[in-house]
Amino acid sequence: MSRFAEEFGQTLSAAFSICKKQKHSRESQIEASLERIRAKAMAMQHTEELNEVIGLFCEQYDILGINPVCAHLSLIDVENNRFSLAPHR
Repeated sequence: MSRFAEEFGQTLSAAFSICKKQKHSRESQIEASLERIRAKAMAMQHTEELNEVIGLFCEQYDILGINPVCAHLSLIDVENNRFSLAPHR
């Protein structure tokens, strides 16, 4: 019984270790995707490049296996002090 308890404890410990590594791996994937999007957005020189950023955003969703139901983009018009919505489904 003592040996069984020891083996079970080691197996449980290994399972927890695997889960922890998987969680860390997933967090790293998400962080890498966010960094790619952030870098692309920061490199924008013209508003026409916004489509590229949005395209990359959608690609990262696919890479991460995320299937969003919907998303929207708010465009801010600073000169006229207003914003508009650009829905995407």
